[in-house]
Amino acid sequence: CFCLGMLIILLVPILLYALLIWLMQSLLPVKIAFRQLFSRLAFVSLPLAFTYHIAHNLNHLIRESRGFTDVLMNPLGRDTLPLSSHELHMRHMNPLISEQLLFGLQALLIAFGFWLALHVLKQRSLDVMDGGQVLRGWHLLPGVGFILVITVFNLWLLAQPMVMRM
Repeated sequence: CFCLGMLIILLVPILLYALLIWLMQSLLPVKIAFRQLFSRLAFVSLPLAFTYHIAHNLNHLIRESRGFTDVLMNPLGRDTLPLSSHELHMRHMNPLISEQLLFGLQALLIAFGFWLALHVLKQRSLDVMDGGQVLRGWHLLPGVGFILVITVFNLWLLAQPMVMRM
């Protein structure tokens, strides 16, 4: 069941991106090969993925960094005892900064990824068109739609509880 879910989660963005390329290809004033458009605009997804992963890992860093000074003071863990379940739970429930600030920082990172992806789309679209033609306005709407859908999904994913680690 997990493998099937993972396969679906991996295929949906690829299929969505392929749909974006097909729509964009149909809107272009000149015909460009699907494969060429697919490969040249693929960089649009990098800022979205990168900022999502930074935002997700920020959650780990903030929630799981209690006790970092203990590790620095006793790096080999001499004469220490394992934490009880209650102590582990309390460390996760008392992060270094408030949850609202953490969520705000995550949202800012996702917004930065959105902004950066729009700029990448603009720059990569200049590379797509040969002969000095520039893609403008409605030619880029499928790309903007893709960026928006992935951004909203990333925000939704960050809002989900992290229950698998317990």
